[in-house]
Amino acid sequence: MHRISHIPKPAALLFHVVAMITLLSYCAYRLYLGDWALVAIYSLSLLPLTLSFLKELNGISSHVNRRVTLLMVSIGIAATSLEIGYGGLIFVFPTIFIYFFLFPLTEAFVLSMLFGALSLACGAQTEPMDLIVRFGVAGVNCVIFGAIFAYIISSQHSNLMHLAITDPLTGLYNRKKLNSDLEALPEAPGAALLLVDIDHFKRINDVAGHLEGDRVLKEVGALIQGLLPNTAQAYRYGGEEFLLIFRDIDDARTTCEHLRQGLMQIIRPDMAGKAAPLTCSMGLAARYGEESAVHWLKRADIALYRAKNAGRDCVCVAESPVTLLHQENQVSQEQRVNQEKKENKESHKDKENKSIATH
Repeated sequence: MHRISHIPKPAALLFHVVAMITLLSYCAYRLYLGDWALVAIYSLSLLPLTLSFLKELNGISSHVNRRVTLLMVSIGIAATSLEIGYGGLIFVFPTIFIYFFLFPLTEAFVLSMLFGALSLACGAQTEPMDLIVRFGVAGVNCVIFGAIFAYIISSQHSNLMHLAITDPLTGLYNRKKLNSDLEALPEAPGAALLLVDIDHFKRINDVAGHLEGDRVLKEVGALIQGLLPNTAQAYRYGGEEFLLIFRDIDDARTTCEHLRQGLMQIIRPDMAGKAAPLTCSMGLAARYGEESAVHWLKRADIALYRAKNAGRDCVCVAESPVTLLHQENQVSQEQRVNQEKKENKESHKDKENKSIATH
């Protein structure tokens, strides 16, 4: 179970300001009373809190920084409880809840219990046992309620995150998840990218309606999920297109064949409204060296359109980056030659028109 969520900067700053004002007030009061021991404790607690506030203000704070600050402030609260008992113990309760914002659930539970026990042990040196027992019961309740609250919020956050990155129709990951995964994917060779396009999908919507089209997409999504290796990821790329990322090219080739065979079992209506097996066109691209994700995806897309132009219901393997670059250069050179011929022809024609006009 993860932390409750990312803590917004305004909330973190507000927490720091309230904590700093509280400590400064107590520090000034103890300074007025001449209680130098507590002044020293409060000052030591203020130091990490102030440094953490400055980091938050400049946007360079981290969870590690926040955790260390919380632990140091907790030690200060325990030391205060040792000196003045009740006056320090009252800070235990709000601090317990902060643990559940900064640590995973299990760690927060254990650390908050240890913090509470340490503070109570320190407070027991100056306060009667019946007061320590009451504070102990209240502290345990705070830990339990904090854990329940953190579990509920974390579960809701996980559900929202799942909805945000999942296509609701097919159950596969959506385009948003794909973009983030491609950016995070290390530039290492051996991986493969497969683009899948359902053949003549528009006919299904036109002949049988969009509900039938949705049924086909759901079945295709379920089929892909069932065939996918544990190390691969599948996404709905858009419309009737799907994208699969494999860590190994051999897994991609095996999945291609199984996917074609599985799609044959899914029935769709043809133009006459009769039952016909579903087919697809696929473009497979292996990743080369430190090739960028954008160029990798472009090669898979080109391979997919080659499969469509080849009659559909087939797989086309993408050209290597070097071969593709050579082909693009050839096309560019041909385009430049054609453009020069066109310009020369237009220039020659202009000269002829000027000559005619002169005569």
